Amino acid sequence: MEIGDTHPFPTDDIREAIRETVAAVIPAGTEFQNTRLDYWSTAVTEGILKKLTTLQQNFKFIVTCHIVQNIGAGLHTASVSLWDRQTDGYVTETIGGDTDSVHCIATVYGLSV
Repeated sequence: MEIGDTHPFPTDDIREAIRETVAAVIPAGTEFQNTRLDYWSTAVTEGILKKLTTLQQNFKFIVTCHIVQNIGAGLHTASVSLWDRQTDGYVTETIGGDTDSVHCIATVYGLSV
C-alpha cells in the first residue's frame, strides 16, 4: 500500500461483523435483564472490534453500542462527523424486532489512516 492510496470503507463487512457479534452475545428472543447490560454492551463492543481487526483494513475504528428494553418508547440517536467522505465512513445497525424485548443499536466509525 502506498501513501495516497484510498481504500473504500468496508461497509458490508462491518455490517456483517455487527450482526454476527450481536447475535452471538444477545440471541434473538433473549429477555431484557438490567443485570446483564454491562456484560452485553462490553461484549458487543469488544466483539465487534475484534472482528474488525481481522479485516486488516487501514482504519482506526470507534465502536458504540446502545442497548434498550423494548417497551414501546422511542429512541433517537444522532452524530455529526467532519472527515474525508472518500475514505472514512460509518455503519449503524439496529438489531431486535418488534417482538424482541432487547434492542441493540451498534455503530462503527472508521477513519482511514
